[in-house]
Amino acid sequence: MGVSLYVTRALYLLRGLVTARFLGPSDYGVWGTLGILLNYSNLAPLGSAEAVSREVPFHTERGDPARARGGVEQSFSFNLYAALLATVAILAYAHLRRPSMEPIFFIGLHVAAAGITLQQLYFVYLIVLRA
Repeated sequence: MGVSLYVTRALYLLRGLVTARFLGPSDYGVWGTLGILLNYSNLAPLGSAEAVSREVPFHTERGDPARARGGVEQSFSFNLYAALLATVAILAYAHLRRPSMEPIFFIGLHVAAAGITLQQLYFVYLIVLRA
């Protein structure tokens, strides 16, 4: 396991160097900013999806499938609303700051906003299927 960790880190370093060389300083900064935005967007649901993996088996074992289903529905709704709130905030920022923003960053914010919603949907479905 130790060797694979070092190989993975070396490949990430190589990927970063190639990406930086390919994009240039300005576009690489945009790429990094969008990556940070996507990583922080994982915190928007505040752990509600992870609660499903604990609550669903608990209520299922107790013989209460209605509460288990309710927990899944609540978690799905909360994650979706949190993702949509983050998406709306990003799009609002993009359109308010558009005159002073580079076009590539404006487009990138739109792609990131769509990615946030899709990423959260995928994450919720993955957690529900595991539970």
